Amino acid sequence: MQLITNFTTFTTFTTSITIKAHHNQSPVIISIFIEITALMILFSRRNLHYSDYKWTAYVQNDPRVNGKPDDTLFNKEEGNEVVYLINKLMIFWDYRFANTGNKMEKLIHDKLPETITKQEEVQQWLKDNLKF
Repeated sequence: MQLITNFTTFTTFTTSITIKAHHNQSPVIISIFIEITALMILFSRRNLHYSDYKWTAYVQNDPRVNGKPDDTLFNKEEGNEVVYLINKLMIFWDYRFANTGNKMEKLIHDKLPETITKQEEVQQWLKDNLKF
């Protein structure tokens, strides 16, 4: 059996499961093979601390929620943009825990200066202000 699930436009997860049972009372052998063919989702909507975001639907290749952070405008009130950017930066900076994403979210939500309006500016600002 092969199951392919798309979590987001940049994530594909493929799982193959093989189950073999033997007639002579041998134990059931279960083999699970997981292949991650794209970037992992480390931080998602369910990880968000705040609930006051807008949730606009974006087309699949919209630069506000796809690609690498660049000079695309960033709206900290849009949940999809916040989740995308946090996830992307966690991958770039090799952060693996949702609580790091929550720290980023709180900084963006509460302290991001209004003069910072582009994804790459948010990236640099977080790099300068994220303390552990």
